[in-house]
Amino acid sequence: MTTSQPEPISTKTKIVAKGARQRFWQVIFPIVFVSLLVIGLVVFLVINARGGGISLEQLGGVATIIIILPALFGLFIVLAIYAGLIFLLGKLTGMIPTLAQKTLDVFGRARYEISKIANGAADPFIKMREMSAKATQVFG
Repeated sequence: MTTSQPEPISTKTKIVAKGARQRFWQVIFPIVFVSLLVIGLVVFLVINARGGGISLEQLGGVATIIIILPALFGLFIVLAIYAGLIFLLGKLTGMIPTLAQKTLDVFGRARYEISKIANGAADPFIKMREMSAKATQVFG
């Protein structure tokens, strides 16, 4: 089990600030941009479907909206789920080294216990061989 020296606080703050900038441009900005694009598309479709009299074009527009809205809302839900997953992964990133160390400790302890049990199981056979060898030496 090795331990590493903690990094200086100034280095950590620089890394955290860089991570926050990257998180904004690589995660938050695209999600907000796509969300606004989806909402804008819905508003555009609704505005284009309004009008004075009822015509075949307007009915086609309304039908298009009725067909597209569930897909857009479904995509919006998927987008929200992705945003939540990205947020949770960002929170888990700080805990991964600690959890990994605990996991390695548990597996190391399990390996030690299994080795101890295996040695205990082999001891009677080793003792029998030892006694047999002694008897062979004594009685020839």
